[in-house]
Amino acid sequence: MDVPTDLEAEATVVGCSIASAHGYLLAAGRLHERHFYRLRHRQLFEACAELTNLVGGSDDVREGRIGRASRLAGVTVDEVRRIVDERSVQCDTSGSYAARVLRAYEKRRLMAAAAELYNRVGQGEPLELVLATSPLSLAV
Repeated sequence: MDVPTDLEAEATVVGCSIASAHGYLLAAGRLHERHFYRLRHRQLFEACAELTNLVGGSDDVREGRIGRASRLAGVTVDEVRRIVDERSVQCDTSGSYAARVLRAYEKRRLMAAAAELYNRVGQGEPLELVLATSPLSLAV
């Protein structure tokens, strides 16, 4: 079974967040670093919190945001620029990309919880106890 991800949505949210303080603030209202599957995306999104004072639409501001995100996240400038160039044109104020990132995260969280329950039963813990102490709502 594949791990649920939406790397396109992650890259879009990160690209928008680097390109614009407004884009970051919209995404940060719904997402945290832990919601991103790809490590680079987590690092860059976290770095965006430090970019909110760099605002404006000039090329100098854009390059400043890219350079600073690169340094803060430990990602090459070329990689950051590529993400911004490829994804920031898809910025949307509706939050649909952020919602997609969140859905994939919730699926991963659910799979991890289910795996933990499976392992506990496999190790001989009584099923009734596993179900009673489960963080998941499992009606039997």
